[in-house]
Amino acid sequence: MIGIIFARESNRYDKTVYSLKSQVEACEAAAKADGVKIFRVFREQFSGRDLSKMPKLGELRQLLESTPGRKKVYCYAQDRLVRGRRGYHIFRILSEFDEWETDVFFIRDNVDTTTFAGQFQILFKGQKAASEPDDILDRTMSGKIRRIKEGKIPGFGRNKYGYTKNQETGKATINETEAVVLRRIVRQLLAGDSINEVVRQLNSEGILPPFPSKGESATKLVKHGKWWTATLARLLRDPAYKGEGAALRRISVNGRVQFRPENGWIKLPEECYPPIIAPADWDRLQEIFDKNCGAKTRNRKRPALLRGLIFCAVCGRPFYVATNSDKSGNQMYYRCATVTARILNTDLPKCPVRQISASWIEEAIWREVVEKISDPIKLRAVLAEGPDQDGDRQVEDELESLRAELAKKDGQERNLARELRDATPAIARTIKAELERIEAERGALFTRQAEISRRRTASENRRQRAIQAERLIAGLTKKLSRLAFEQKRIILEEIGARVKVNGREFTVSYSIGG
Repeated sequence: MIGIIFARESNRYDKTVYSLKSQVEACEAAAKADGVKIFRVFREQFSGRDLSKMPKLGELRQLLESTPGRKKVYCYAQDRLVRGRRGYHIFRILSEFDEWETDVFFIRDNVDTTTFAGQFQILFKGQKAASEPDDILDRTMSGKIRRIKEGKIPGFGRNKYGYTKNQETGKATINETEAVVLRRIVRQLLAGDSINEVVRQLNSEGILPPFPSKGESATKLVKHGKWWTATLARLLRDPAYKGEGAALRRISVNGRVQFRPENGWIKLPEECYPPIIAPADWDRLQEIFDKNCGAKTRNRKRPALLRGLIFCAVCGRPFYVATNSDKSGNQMYYRCATVTARILNTDLPKCPVRQISASWIEEAIWREVVEKISDPIKLRAVLAEGPDQDGDRQVEDELESLRAELAKKDGQERNLARELRDATPAIARTIKAELERIEAERGALFTRQAEISRRRTASENRRQRAIQAERLIAGLTKKLSRLAFEQKRIILEEIGARVKVNGREFTVSYSIGG
């Protein structure tokens, strides 16, 4: 008789309870006791739910089918052979083994599969094994939701880069060593550095990357660890860094981790993740990612003047660059992204906007831009456009009014504090309540003051950018008609050009710092 061992583990829990080594050792001991010589050992490291996707099980079945004579498969437990999605799936395997003259021996709780009682036990265990992953998931999710309701971070997995979880409080504290790196990255990206350049600098300086494998030493990480652009982009998309932690943001779809839509998240209490990045800076980063999204990198391989700046006037989706081959060679076009979006979502309606020749639209847009920026008066009008409509005078008036209100509250607090010294207990309680009300109003005024100050800073930044853009363009005005691709692209980005197209009709809007 030929002996074969089949062992399986598929997750961290299996490695501690059902390690491959312990399973194989137990099976070898049973085979030795039976006097059976082991011919081959199969070590499966895959989920046991889908029988058709288990590679080692597939090899085992092929071996049993092609090998004549009596055979015996040793397996530590029934769920180490297969789980299946239904309890009766185990019988599919056992019936095949019987057809190929193969006996199965389970080290734990072995049963006689030829009897009705044994078959019933096999079915019972099969149903339990098949439902166990769903039961574990249900218990895990219930536990996570309970922790969220208690104001805690669910789970104690790997620390988020920049934070250290406290198991006692269920909240995270800022890891200043990593937070310094994050703030530096944000400053560089907001200053205009590309994400590729930032990653190159981090790697050249030997700065430890996020998400190191468990058990790796710092020396090994410095030697082998590496930052990647995709890792950094995914990191900075996390709203936890601006103090808005969210749980259950990721789900597994066909084995790939994806983000759930925002309305599917569970928001964590604010104190769970203290902010490392200012909310305004985080929001600006998302705008940069959404707007550029690799445009500079792709333009190195296939230059397209309007890449990332051209959108559909009907559905609002961005246009992507496509190339068609004809008799005259490769012709470049801009196409509405609805074409590719409908591949994944067939219910999406077709967009009526057709593809447009890249050479035609780029020449037409550049002619309009040149007409706008070649005249200093028109250029200043373009640079004055943007999202800021408040006006400097209005902002200053609001700030002055808030300062007066805060000074008034300070005077009221001082007067009440003097009265409190000589007040009776009953009056003292009234005065304390009034002081608390004034303090709450002061807090609201401070919040409003900070908001207006941010608007003033943003307005000043836009004005400075407009001045810089005017100086840049003024130096190039005399040679606008013969600028290189990179210089044209810089001008379009500096003036915040945004093109909306519907066939041969188009509009161009401009926005400095928006």
